[in-house]
Amino acid sequence: MTESENKSISADEVALYDRQIRLWGMEAQTRLRNSKVLVINVGALANEIIKNIVLAGIGSLTILDANTVTESDLGAQFFLEESDVGKNRAEAALPRIKELNPRVDVAVNTSKVRDNSKEWISEFDVVVATELQFPDLEYVNSATRSQNKALYATGLAGLYGYAFADLVNHSYTIEQIRSNIQVKIGVENPRRKIESISSRKDASSGIIDTILKTETYKSIDNILQSESCSSNSSRPLTARRALKVSPVLPALLAVWALQRDGLDLSGVQAKAEDYARQLGLPVGIVNKDIVSRFVGNLHVEVSPVAAVLGGIVGQEVLNYISKKQNPLQNLLIFDGDVISGPIYCL
Repeated sequence: MTESENKSISADEVALYDRQIRLWGMEAQTRLRNSKVLVINVGALANEIIKNIVLAGIGSLTILDANTVTESDLGAQFFLEESDVGKNRAEAALPRIKELNPRVDVAVNTSKVRDNSKEWISEFDVVVATELQFPDLEYVNSATRSQNKALYATGLAGLYGYAFADLVNHSYTIEQIRSNIQVKIGVENPRRKIESISSRKDASSGIIDTILKTETYKSIDNILQSESCSSNSSRPLTARRALKVSPVLPALLAVWALQRDGLDLSGVQAKAEDYARQLGLPVGIVNKDIVSRFVGNLHVEVSPVAAVLGGIVGQEVLNYISKKQNPLQNLLIFDGDVISGPIYCL
């Protein structure tokens, strides 16, 4: 974080955020107070994320969006009104976002993503990129990785959605009641390491262990080269579990690969099948109807899906900044057909 890190929380803020300070502590709230977040594009998904992180008390928010408000934006977005049609989306949403929490500094940038330097993008502690095509995601990710900053890339496709995290190298703590299973310092799995363990006694719960962990991540372009897939970073998929992998996973990777190569999406089915093979998954999971619906509904906003996925991403952002809880590692797929949100480690 920047030199603004020295800002302390006022007495008024302590009273305002009392409930969450009780949950995650003053140190975590101070980190939030001094954080700088960039959100790219103000769609339905970004509305939910912005609402959650602004109400939680981040330090500053910058919204980057070059698009103008259309009538179709009004159906699933609560920061916009009919009178905003024709205005820039970020500028139109700004007054209502400020009303959520006047203590948060909110600014807008009405340019396109690539009109901004990688140096400017890397000034933020967290970048949340919504509804971007792969070349722009790759550009943003190269900027965030250069300064060890966090990227969350997320998007909607009708009843489907995704959230990808690249936190580069992230340290965080978890607290848990000591059990009979001993926790040891060292490598927990290929991407996670336990650095230290401290303990304290609690009158009602017994011994509480505070565990410091570090997590390493792949960039978004590197996951397209992945040759394996696990349900999380410590459990490889069994043959039975592989049959239950969402077809949206290979479909999303196929869309990204085609966008990266500058190709249209007419070959997405074959490309999705290629990715299933590459990941060691049964080709039979690549359901043509689901792949077709996913591609046909890219960037289509459905409010309930935006609310669920936006809530998840918003909480992930808060967890990252506060350095609490296990982070997303590294790709969540929301499948509205079966109302599930499995996480895959690629």
